[in-house]
Amino acid sequence: MASPPAQPSGGSTVPASRGQVRVLYIGGLGRSGSTLLDCMLGGISGFVSAGEVRYLWQWGIRENRLCGCGTPFLECPFWSSVGSLAFGGWHQVDIDEAIALGDAVDRHALVPFMLAPQVWPAFERRMSRYLALLAPLYRAIWEVGEQRVIVDSSKAPSTAFLLRRIPDLDLRIVHLVRDSRGVAHSWTKKVKRPDTPGRTIFMHRYSPHRIAIRWAVRNPLLETMGLLGVPQTHVLYERLVADPRSEVARIARMAGQEADPENMTHIADDEIELGANHTVMGNPLRMRRGRTPLRVDEEWRTAMPLSWQRTVTAITLPVLLRYGYSPALGTRSQHKDDQAAPTPPRLGWPAVTAIIPTHHRPDLLPRAVRSVLEQRYSGPIECLLVFDGEEPRLPDVQLTDGRTLRAIYNDRTPGPAGARNTGAMSATGELVAFLDDDDEWLPDKLQLQVQALDRHPGSAVATSGVYMSNGRDVARVPRQEILTLDYVLRGRNVELHMSNLLVRRDSYLGEIGMLDESIPASYGEDYDWYIRAARRAPIVAVLRPLARVGWQHSYFKNQWEMMIPAIEHQLRNRPEVYRSRANLARLYGRVAFAHAATGHGTEARRWARRTLAVDWRQARGYLALLISFGLLKPETAIRIARAAGRGL
Repeated sequence: MASPPAQPSGGSTVPASRGQVRVLYIGGLGRSGSTLLDCMLGGISGFVSAGEVRYLWQWGIRENRLCGCGTPFLECPFWSSVGSLAFGGWHQVDIDEAIALGDAVDRHALVPFMLAPQVWPAFERRMSRYLALLAPLYRAIWEVGEQRVIVDSSKAPSTAFLLRRIPDLDLRIVHLVRDSRGVAHSWTKKVKRPDTPGRTIFMHRYSPHRIAIRWAVRNPLLETMGLLGVPQTHVLYERLVADPRSEVARIARMAGQEADPENMTHIADDEIELGANHTVMGNPLRMRRGRTPLRVDEEWRTAMPLSWQRTVTAITLPVLLRYGYSPALGTRSQHKDDQAAPTPPRLGWPAVTAIIPTHHRPDLLPRAVRSVLEQRYSGPIECLLVFDGEEPRLPDVQLTDGRTLRAIYNDRTPGPAGARNTGAMSATGELVAFLDDDDEWLPDKLQLQVQALDRHPGSAVATSGVYMSNGRDVARVPRQEILTLDYVLRGRNVELHMSNLLVRRDSYLGEIGMLDESIPASYGEDYDWYIRAARRAPIVAVLRPLARVGWQHSYFKNQWEMMIPAIEHQLRNRPEVYRSRANLARLYGRVAFAHAATGHGTEARRWARRTLAVDWRQARGYLALLISFGLLKPETAIRIARAAGRGL
């Protein structure tokens, strides 16, 4: 083996040198779309796709499998240059020792020792020797790749923990998640490897319960990288395929690269142009060339035996819900009616008015407006801006056929409720939708919700899942398609938001009624309205996120003083909230927390006692007590809750 670089005392890290090598690490579990994402990013200038680098020693050097360019690894000019620069040639590497070190160090069971290697000196020495191999390898990939961002789709969380130990490596994590049932079903398929010419080798296959356990363990394990200060973003496979350009652009920005439209010509809404690459390992997709259709693979819903579906769902349920997936099972005859295409035949698509209330946010407003005007909806859309406390003015955005934009002034009660009602009274569409000026819609939002209302003509209201965004996206999806009043009252479901609402205009102005402008500061007016809507008829939900809700710019962020009278207003005027003890305790707990956050210790403790008397499991009561006694800062509790996609 080539002589390794000099090691620091203690031997647990590798010395920094010359400048940081940026690595964008795609983590998660196999069969989640990592090779697809790798190829998408690799087609953007500023990135170089390396594939699954953790397998380079075995499948690259020892077995000499095909590189993504179609050339055997040891004959590939790119990888030959990497080997020469890193080690003076691959022949200088003691491959047996490299593989043995990887097997001895890069294991998930050893992650605790990667965090504190000093407790096991023998492991620390082995890890140091292995890092002494990885450091020059990644630097050489970076140099040969013209100092572009390295895309490593190795996926294993343990490898990410190792890379974190290299000080001159700037690690960024893309946590790619796919529905556990889809992953487990994919691992049962028999797939031939295309990178072993002259030999017939199939990809590994594993039982659904084994994959389910891995899925339930490795995804949370990878999330802990964020707690260690490693920049991380979450991506759902289903959303990546449904909206590839937006997701890839977001990931590229996180890696410090711009992904302008002209830089992503290889990615279309429904297909990708695959070119040559130098991925060392990955899904057979890396060997394809030319146009490849993009579609969400949900074959598990109809092809996976129900017994396996139940097993995987049971094992992964807590984590499945954490990422916003519905636990509902598929069937062999299930119709996947949450897909945007094909569109059901109809005589015409109803006109929709999208109402965006805005208040002194000129920098955020254009993004929200574009997300409305760029909807993949077959009917006409009117985008109506309602300016609250400022003169109306139109942002500079491009209009296309079937899209109109106008602005009016809020002439009703100042605040979100009055502005939305002003817009509804001025709307021309048969359907009305709302969007906050710091939020955005996903491209298929209107199409899917109109289809949902078509399937359920007795409903006047459609909602959906949302991505709660506070530096990273957390998916929150309703647990069922038909939402009754009991469901709405069960708790403060953050996915029941105004920014993902679609309602028949006649119902909004008629039997349901407009938003209640008497609620102090308009806080909780959406929850109050959803109660009234569900009391009239069930609400239909699209079981996937269709909007991104930004918490970092929220009008109510930390406005605890105004929340207290608003919640008390609900307790006085909505007798339905007393039907559920859990929901009542939640409201009491919010009042207790608000008093604690504003320094009203006596009131906080009084409301906390009321909270816990109704439901001893309500965490807000305990948090309010801790804050009131100075044992916890409210900012800490809020930060943890929002990181989990929840509010307080």
